Amino acid sequence: MIPPKINISCIVNAHVGTLGGSFWAKVLDFGVFLIIPGLAAGAVVFFCIDVDDDTYGYALTVFSIFSALLITVQIAIYGIYSKQCDHIAFLNAKIEGDKSVADSILVGRYEKRAEKFALLNANISYLTLLSCVCASTFLLFVAFSLPSSVEQFASVFLYIHFAFTLAMVLKRFHIIFEGEYSK
Repeated sequence: MIPPKINISCIVNAHVGTLGGSFWAKVLDFGVFLIIPGLAAGAVVFFCIDVDDDTYGYALTVFSIFSALLITVQIAIYGIYSKQCDHIAFLNAKIEGDKSVADSILVGRYEKRAEKFALLNANISYLTLLSCVCASTFLLFVAFSLPSSVEQFASVFLYIHFAFTLAMVLKRFHIIFEGEYSK
């Protein structure tokens, strides 16, 4: 049993909850995020494509930096979200006294944005966790001599899974900001 203070299953569950809508969309997402990286990693091992040992040291550095940057991004997003919540509370109080249509539309817009921020938070939390897992994995590869096939499979799988997850987060950022800038 994992102690509650370090149980990260809520992060993984929240991230998985953002994938796909319908059954087939979830199957497609799991294929993209797990099957494709697994097949690519398997191909690297099968075809004996060598991964340079220095790559693991570089990857350790990159993923360590990514972990810190993602936490900073998450804190910045929380700052934006909390200001938005304060503004919603202000508008709701104002609407109670004056049923302004413009203010109620603005509240609805903020509530939709809050839903997008919740999805983004789940994905960034997972991406931060994944960065920590990657950094830890590459630290193990640098510190210990493991079978090269294990190192190759894990590194390629983690690289591709991270890249696809990062692409999804960037797309969600784009959607949120595009909606704001286009109005």
